[in-house]
Amino acid sequence: MRKSFFFLSVLLVCGLLELGARLAQPWLESHVSFYYYRSILKALVLKNPELIWMGRPAAKALIRNPLGELIPYQQNSLGWRDEEFQLLRSPFNALVLGDSFSFGAGVRAEDRFSERLEKMFSGLDVWNLGVMGYAPDQELLLAQRWLPPVRWRFVILQLSNNDLADIAHHQWLGVHSSSGLPSAIGAPSFHSWVSEFSEAWNFLAHLLIQRRGVLSREELEAALPRLILSVRACARLARSRGIPLLLLLASDWGTPVYGPFVAESYRDSLLRLAKEEEFAVLEAGLQELLPAPDLHWTAAAHAKVAELLRPFVAQSLSAEPVFRKKRR
Repeated sequence: MRKSFFFLSVLLVCGLLELGARLAQPWLESHVSFYYYRSILKALVLKNPELIWMGRPAAKALIRNPLGELIPYQQNSLGWRDEEFQLLRSPFNALVLGDSFSFGAGVRAEDRFSERLEKMFSGLDVWNLGVMGYAPDQELLLAQRWLPPVRWRFVILQLSNNDLADIAHHQWLGVHSSSGLPSAIGAPSFHSWVSEFSEAWNFLAHLLIQRRGVLSREELEAALPRLILSVRACARLARSRGIPLLLLLASDWGTPVYGPFVAESYRDSLLRLAKEEEFAVLEAGLQELLPAPDLHWTAAAHAKVAELLRPFVAQSLSAEPVFRKKRR
């Protein structure tokens, strides 16, 4: 009798927690960055055995950003937030690889820096492959898939200061091979399975992560070599095909990243890599344009990035392209 009463009590408490978590969803999505970004992911991405997740083909959603604006999201038949890709539509094709900033979380598609560049330069068609939450290891896998078949005039690889933590999380998932470069994902974790069904579980997991500080300095420093390997591989792949590469650093690199780790060592490692591999770097410094930190990148931020990119794009389009073939 006591055991039955105990189990019924546990079920009742769990049920009440689940009900409360579900009722609180609208408020959480407008006030907590984790839930805001998660609402976009739930609507627009699906699991992928190689990339962990990718855009959902032909997905549509209308999601309110932290400023209260209803933002429409529409993805093409391949799952990218862009028009249908057509090779012969424009004389100049360019590629963008990046995370939620390139994707345009919280802003309309026409306000993103990729679309602004298309308006600045006649005949330019920028294929935006930005995906919510992507890190350089996932972007390398995209580069390996998308760089070879198209004669790109330039490639922009956009990074944020939280990419290092993303790489560390991917190590837990078994995404990286012994070489340090990304491979196929391992089996889904217990947390991933339960999070599909329980909002209360997600809320408690979020509280525990915040209490712990997410990742330690040691965990982040251990992830840095793997991140550098992915960026280096992207740079070498672009150089092997004679494609100009620009590394766009979209965050404020002087701020702390996930607890005790300071972003400067991450930034310095990337700048050293740029000198070694001879690619361009643009530090956008967008933090002051955020109305609510960690919640929303503004259209003004994209406008600033487009203006900063103007000289690089102009030079890439005016230069005679060099398309190198693979040696046999």
